[in-house]
Amino acid sequence: MEQNESAKMSHVTTYAQAADIARPHGEALWAASEHPGTYQIEPTGYEDATKYLIVDGAAEVEQDPELYTPMDKICLFVLKANGVIVEATGLAAAEALDNMTETRP
Repeated sequence: MEQNESAKMSHVTTYAQAADIARPHGEALWAASEHPGTYQIEPTGYEDATKYLIVDGAAEVEQDPELYTPMDKICLFVLKANGVIVEATGLAAAEALDNMTETRP
């Protein structure tokens, strides 16, 4: 996992705060990767005691079943203690997800 300290703040208490921190970073990754569709962050994600997993991808995926978020997409975590963004592969995110619970809006 790779940390990005460009967007940090003190203690992150909600998924909405984490999504706001992650949005500019996620938009830049999405544009650079040339994934199809319009980038969006879902209103709910996942969390454990130390971090949030940002659920993001193409906004159009619900309308177009042929459009999907690729498995090789970089996944974003936001650390609760300081708002640091941590990048991870889809496989690492899937492993972390086993110990996370869904957030509520």
